[in-house]
Amino acid sequence: EALQYYYWSYSLIRSLQFPNEVVDEEGHVLVNWIPMKINDILSGINIGFEQQDGDYVDLLFSYEGKPVTSLEFTYSDGRADCSGAARDGMGMIELIPGYAADVYHLNVEYEFKNQAQGDSELESVLNVISRKVFPKAQFVVYNSAKKQADSPKTESEPEQKKESKKEGRKADKREEVPVEVSATVQAPAADQLALDTDLYAGLMEGILKSIETKSYSDAARYFTIDGLEMYNKLISYGHGRVVGIPQITYFKGLNGRTVARGLQMSFTFNSGNKRTYVEDVVFTFDPDNKIENVAFGLGDVAEKDILLRDAPGWKVETKELLMEFLENYKTAYNLKRLDYIRSIFADDAVIIIGNVAQRQSSSAQNEERPISVKGQEVITYNRYTKDEYLNNLKRCFARNEFVNIRFTNSDIQWLEKYENEEIFAIQIGQEYNSSTYADKGYLFLLVDMTDHDAPMIHVRTWQPNVVNTEELYNAGDFYN
Repeated sequence: EALQYYYWSYSLIRSLQFPNEVVDEEGHVLVNWIPMKINDILSGINIGFEQQDGDYVDLLFSYEGKPVTSLEFTYSDGRADCSGAARDGMGMIELIPGYAADVYHLNVEYEFKNQAQGDSELESVLNVISRKVFPKAQFVVYNSAKKQADSPKTESEPEQKKESKKEGRKADKREEVPVEVSATVQAPAADQLALDTDLYAGLMEGILKSIETKSYSDAARYFTIDGLEMYNKLISYGHGRVVGIPQITYFKGLNGRTVARGLQMSFTFNSGNKRTYVEDVVFTFDPDNKIENVAFGLGDVAEKDILLRDAPGWKVETKELLMEFLENYKTAYNLKRLDYIRSIFADDAVIIIGNVAQRQSSSAQNEERPISVKGQEVITYNRYTKDEYLNNLKRCFARNEFVNIRFTNSDIQWLEKYENEEIFAIQIGQEYNSSTYADKGYLFLLVDMTDHDAPMIHVRTWQPNVVNTEELYNAGDFYN
């Protein structure tokens, strides 16, 4: 996000007649200062080689020595330019069959033109202003850890440290050493963990073998009928494969279930430019040790926000209930499960979606139904019925080869703790990507989970990232 918004700001400033006259409160000339900030961020990124499996190359991504939460990049597969996304320190590139290379060239994404759709001013600026090239966004990754460590510095990676008296910046130097990034690591309490982990580890070993050998039918014996259906849909989501060395943690689920989290898989889509995502995959075992559900995980940040939450009244079951709901919600959108989405929305659900727009005139069309939010005149809020929303979603699914959503930081309130009611207000960051559109914003859900097997969404709102966090919808807007 820092790269995206710094670069967009930089482009807008460059479009002015006198860009050198634009300064911030501290006196920085922004047309000079913003590129320095972008270079600082790029200098903190490291990309290292982990392993190659045929045409697939697994890479490790870190920022200032820690697994990067989310990072987008482009690369050449030996024939064309392709796109990829690293998640929780892991990323993957897929080469054309038989293509052999000693090094891989990657470019970290910072322009994000596709995410500017909907903001006509920004979109037009990005289309007109010449693209600024940042050499530090260009990475060379050798196809073995030893070569990576022994490689000389490039011209864009100076040996000498640079310091700024005002900013106190550290070395502007990228270390050419193998990156050590662990897979998703949780630190749950002991009472959150399953007891008989050896049993489940053995079952997961069989599933991993079927995925790696692409003998998917061999894994059928591990699933219930519903679980197998979900497994087949997930395996069909792009070209799936296991990334890195699995580090799976087994959690106590609801009603005697056990949940396996930590398996990372990559999924590749080939329409237009090749696109790759890395996702956590979650398996839920029923009391008979059969897998009854398969879902995409929430990612390290969103998981820890829930699993490590220390709040009065929150039990292990409460955290697992929220985790499973959000995992199933995310998976339903990724796998285009319209029937499931229909089942979790109340018939009278309030559904509000915000769009970045130019200021609306008094002649705005009635069907837009703008909802006024103080200080957010450039955001148009449209309210939909359940059927209207689902019909729009159906058309969205039809025109996109893939849909991929990812959750980040969350803030969850338990609104009722008496009379056996479990009503939650969920505010969570959402990154949305599809083959035709991408955006980032804030998702708010008001969910009744009193019936654990039938959660019901009564309010869903989405607001773009440009909204001030103080103006985000929350429980107080809808619940008394």
